Amino acid sequence: MPRLIYPRSRWPYPALVTKLRASHAPFECLRTVCEWQANGAAADFELLVAAASPRDAVIFHFDSWPDPDGRCEPDLARQAVLAAIERHAAPQAIGIIAAGLSLLLGPEGRARQRHDAAEVRKRGSVPLMVALMAPGSGDDIEMLTTTIAVVPRVLH
Repeated sequence: MPRLIYPRSRWPYPALVTKLRASHAPFECLRTVCEWQANGAAADFELLVAAASPRDAVIFHFDSWPDPDGRCEPDLARQAVLAAIERHAAPQAIGIIAAGLSLLLGPEGRARQRHDAAEVRKRGSVPLMVALMAPGSGDDIEMLTTTIAVVPRVLH
């Protein structure tokens, strides 16, 4: 199991990490990306997302971030995204996750993600946007997003 490198005393989301550590869903999701790469099935999609909660995880890709339609408030979007991650087999779940993350990131967050993805591509890797979500206290939903570099498959 991967170790947490970030110093615990400074980690901004200790409850989220504790909940996610109790689950193997996020790590299974990342292992799937690595298997895709190893088998040559993963392409450098414009938007490759691994979304995980303590109970489940899903990987999907889109051509670009969907534009939020303004019909949902951020607090409801967090609830909807978490529920969709945990029911990702439902017909519209992936669209709900993508639209909800787009709303939650906002224009600045999406621009930062695109910038980070471009930097990852410049270095020859594949960008993977990771979204970790977990129930907090009461109705709160904790969320952590980042873009990481996945080493592309090397052909021999």
